[in-house]
Amino acid sequence: MSDKTIKQEMVTYDFTKNIVGIEINPSFIVGLQTIASKFMLDASEEDQVKIPDAMKKFELIMAYDPKGADPMPQLQLDPFEQNLYVLFGLINYLRYEAEKQGLAIKGEVEVNEDLMKAAEWYMTEFDNLTFLAGDGGIDSDSAYWGGSFYSELGEQTSKPNGVRIYGTWTATHTVSGATVNNKWYAVVSFNEDGKVVMFSDWMDVTGMQTQIDAHIAAQE
Repeated sequence: MSDKTIKQEMVTYDFTKNIVGIEINPSFIVGLQTIASKFMLDASEEDQVKIPDAMKKFELIMAYDPKGADPMPQLQLDPFEQNLYVLFGLINYLRYEAEKQGLAIKGEVEVNEDLMKAAEWYMTEFDNLTFLAGDGGIDSDSAYWGGSFYSELGEQTSKPNGVRIYGTWTATHTVSGATVNNKWYAVVSFNEDGKVVMFSDWMDVTGMQTQIDAHIAAQE
């Protein structure tokens, strides 16, 4: 092998300074949010479990004031958290600028009160809520199936407005420490504008309590 070397140009960046004078359309916020959601859903089970704690780290970093008296938080981010933080930080920066420049359009949406109460209950009663996309479904590598509400029989359509979603929800019961795993299935219908007009889901809620009771009994 020859010892002869050649020079090749490479580019690095000055991280001590900020890029200025950038103009960007707010649609990039929506696009980045979509990428972030897919990044988290496609992550491994091991990485998905880290997301709640990662978000807490991000909040500490974002709250840091370089002009304040408090020192910079010394937090360790693994490669998954680093990539997620890049998306998280960029989205929040663009949202802040859009809000400051009057580009954020606020509106109201109708939310089912019972659905809101159910969501609040899960958030209160469980920690580390994680969706394992595709786990336990008809294909463990795929969570989202478009074109029909039926896996085998029933009305078929080539339109993507009807989507089936398969997966497993995992969580830790806050009070008992029990680990809960629950298979989950949903159907979602979109209108021509891409907005959700129907959402229905199914899972064994009783089975969750059974797992909690079994954990408690095993500790006695």
